[in-house]
Amino acid sequence: MQAKTALRWTKQKLDTFVNILTNTGNGKRENTSFYSNCWIFPEAMLTEMYATDWVSRKIINMPVNDAITDTIEIASENEIERMTDEIDRLKVMNAVKEAKTLARLYGGAAIIIVEKTAFTEKEIKQASEIISLNVVDGYELAPSSYDEDPTSERYGQVDVWEYTPNMKGFSAEQGQLLHYSRVIPFFGDYIPKRANRSGADLSYPWCQSVLQSCWEAIRDYKVIDDAVVELAQAIGIKTLSIDGIIELLQSEDGKALLETRAGLVNNKLSAHRTLLIDSNERLDFYSPNLSNIEKIINHGVDQLCGSINMPRQRFFTQQLGTLAGAEETTKAYYDMLHDIRNDIKPLIDSILWRIAAYTGVSKFQWKLEDLSKPDEKTEAETRKIQSEVDTAYYNIGVLSPEEIRNSRFEGGYSSDTEIDNTADLEPIVGTTEEDM
Repeated sequence: MQAKTALRWTKQKLDTFVNILTNTGNGKRENTSFYSNCWIFPEAMLTEMYATDWVSRKIINMPVNDAITDTIEIASENEIERMTDEIDRLKVMNAVKEAKTLARLYGGAAIIIVEKTAFTEKEIKQASEIISLNVVDGYELAPSSYDEDPTSERYGQVDVWEYTPNMKGFSAEQGQLLHYSRVIPFFGDYIPKRANRSGADLSYPWCQSVLQSCWEAIRDYKVIDDAVVELAQAIGIKTLSIDGIIELLQSEDGKALLETRAGLVNNKLSAHRTLLIDSNERLDFYSPNLSNIEKIINHGVDQLCGSINMPRQRFFTQQLGTLAGAEETTKAYYDMLHDIRNDIKPLIDSILWRIAAYTGVSKFQWKLEDLSKPDEKTEAETRKIQSEVDTAYYNIGVLSPEEIRNSRFEGGYSSDTEIDNTADLEPIVGTTEEDM
């Protein structure tokens, strides 16, 4: 019988020159604390990026906060007060937000449904009151067994999960086994199963971190950002030229004299911003050329925002104006938000139906707040354009003041126009055939 070949995670090594001073050629950019030659980022690195880097934190948090609202709207013919009270008590939307955030960060997360029934690997077969919704990341939850029945609809999927909390004081030597019906999984960025099974420290079926997908853009942006700071600090660098410095360096007394002089120069310029110099000395100022710095910064920002499908104005916490520009990037961002919503809607639905089962609600509908609702800036621009159109129609006799008022403001603002076809309007005096 032929022995199986073990799969190993190996890093490719390139035969290249390495500059130790600039870190060129070693897989790491200067002034960055994260390496880029890892195939799948480990948990410690992802945690450090999220905790210490504002760019990484925004990439993880902002789409989740924009896509998932804090409340949901529920309608039903049944009495739903108890059901809505349970949704508030369990903080369903908070749990969903946290789980999706951890999934984007670590590649996987889950909500564990804690019920009054026994906490085992057996399937939940009857409605039981939910005690809490516990959110865990993918490193705490690993598959224990899979459905191996070829005739099953869940063939090849996780049947039982093993939960091992990452906390001190957890008494169990091994993890607790949970039936899949008690676990609601959330996933990060997709990667092929083969890639996940051969090299990742996160078990299949979890995916990879969102930060992994856009790592190159994050790294380049941070390098540009650090370089700009260094250039700004370099503005106004002072240099002191001394005649005969080569001769002074050839003796110990000369070196000591130069060190004393350099220390005096630093102290005087720092404390008093004045300096007395000899006739054989010259004080010069150096300023770097910053003429193209804006183009460099814009390149880094464009690369970063393009890699995460987020408009520049949104990433830097500005309102999205679909009429004021950036229409294509705004649409791409909203498409991503809709994708996030489509992923989590079945998961929210499964939680709500569990709550409905033990609160006596047999039929209900629910929805999240509409994402297409315009912001204040866009709404103001829309109304301004509509008012200009209404004015033009009024001037040529197409609409009456009553039709405009009723169409726009009756029952709330609307851009739809209702025309009274029985009215016989005359053009306003002063209009010509060209105006009409």
